[in-house]
Amino acid sequence: MLSYQEHYAQYLGYNSKQTGNLIVCHSSVRDKLETQRKPLLLSFLNRQQVVISASTDLLGKVRRMAVALSLKKLAPDVWFKTIDDFIYDQFKLYQIDHYIRMTVDQKDFVKIKNCDQTVRALGLADKKTILSKRPLFQRGKKYQDHFWEQNIKYIKEGRCFGLVSKGQILSRAAVEPIECGAGNIAVYTDAKHRKRGYGKMVVSAAVKWCFEHDILPIYYVKSDNVASIALARSLG
Repeated sequence: MLSYQEHYAQYLGYNSKQTGNLIVCHSSVRDKLETQRKPLLLSFLNRQQVVISASTDLLGKVRRMAVALSLKKLAPDVWFKTIDDFIYDQFKLYQIDHYIRMTVDQKDFVKIKNCDQTVRALGLADKKTILSKRPLFQRGKKYQDHFWEQNIKYIKEGRCFGLVSKGQILSRAAVEPIECGAGNIAVYTDAKHRKRGYGKMVVSAAVKWCFEHDILPIYYVKSDNVASIALARSLG
């Protein structure tokens, strides 16, 4: 299994030999179109370096901008505003999100008692139950069919987990395969069943599956999602 540092360096296209406070690098991940493309990623690395990971089409322009910023010796918060203006000139329509990427080592992982008795892997036989839950049941049949086709492989691989009671999925988590030897853990708990520890149980099962399959567990969450961040931290 890759270490988190190795995974994230590959994800950014970062080389540890690169020096300076502002580093520009390229990763093929920035070019991929399978999901929403993220052509530019700004990361604060080890609280010492600002790393800009750019797509091929932006790389030359970003490097020139970075040279200009470095010469001006500006503070990182001013860099961000300049980069925001740069992105606006390139795309006009875009969105900036602030995320935290979290992981846990197997030796630090906090296991939950009786988790194996309450949470199970979801199977193909659970199709009706899965599609009947929010937010899926609110969507049309075509979207539901597409969702199912996209997730059949993951379900067959045992990547999806649920806390099931009386034919209802109270909380579920899935290990979504992502780049550079990692798996993103996505979790959803029905609103009326939150604050009961169910999300923690299914995430715990997903993390355990990652360790068993030599996959680095990644918890990718928006920085303002306080409850979700607390859940991840409680597992180590």
